[in-house]
Amino acid sequence: MSGRSARPCYNEDMSEQSPLLVSACLAGVRCRWDGRCCSHPAVVALVEEGRAVPVCPEQLGGLPTPRRPARLTASGENVLDGSARVVDDQGVDVTASFLRGAGEVAALARLMSSAEAILKRGSPSCHPGEGAGVTAALLARRGLRLRDETGLTPAPAIVPASLGVKCWLAVEGRPAFGEGLGSLLEHIARHGSIVAAAAAMAMSYRQAWGRIRQAEERLGLKLVESRAGGRSRGGTALTSDGARLLESFRRLEAELGAAARDIFGRHFRGTGSPPD
Repeated sequence: MSGRSARPCYNEDMSEQSPLLVSACLAGVRCRWDGRCCSHPAVVALVEEGRAVPVCPEQLGGLPTPRRPARLTASGENVLDGSARVVDDQGVDVTASFLRGAGEVAALARLMSSAEAILKRGSPSCHPGEGAGVTAALLARRGLRLRDETGLTPAPAIVPASLGVKCWLAVEGRPAFGEGLGSLLEHIARHGSIVAAAAAMAMSYRQAWGRIRQAEERLGLKLVESRAGGRSRGGTALTSDGARLLESFRRLEAELGAAARDIFGRHFRGTGSPPD
């Protein structure tokens, strides 16, 4: 089977009840201080799948992009307590913007009942853990589980898949007509000969004739008939019943295939793996 390649995804357990918060720069948004992003494939996949919401605290705090790079005079915890500041590389105090952005992100987390966030390592807003950024410190106070992108790995690629469908007619539980016999009848109609049809399908005349006879017995229909007329005009042709059966079976296959592909698309979304 073949199909489109599956996307990478976060391969650790996480809540499916509420979305994660993620640093927007990790999701491919050009919101860093220098107008760039630092996208991570696992984070991008989470956002594309609707399992995470990207946020940029510094933009939410009113700072432009691009902007001057900023640093903390101490940890984000100290900034929240008022004992430290955030200043840019020209010494301009941007603490108020960082606090405003942190508050906006915390409000989003509360509205969405988010319990976890994946944040950019080294950011004066987002860095989690020791020496946390301002936003990370506030989210930690609100009880969110925090981690940075270094612990993420794309899940192993899933073998891409598409759907294959086969159908056949059965009588009292016994196969009577299917794809193989349908192809044999098509060759008979084309070549006017069981011998030629058998050769085209790489089977013996005896095998081909045996399959036809078995189908006729189980279906109670005459599928082929011999035509006399000498070397040039003799041979084998489909009966009217055989031609109608073949045409109806091909239509059945087409309609079943279309319906099955629609169902497959709704359940598998073309990604090669079942939906969440």
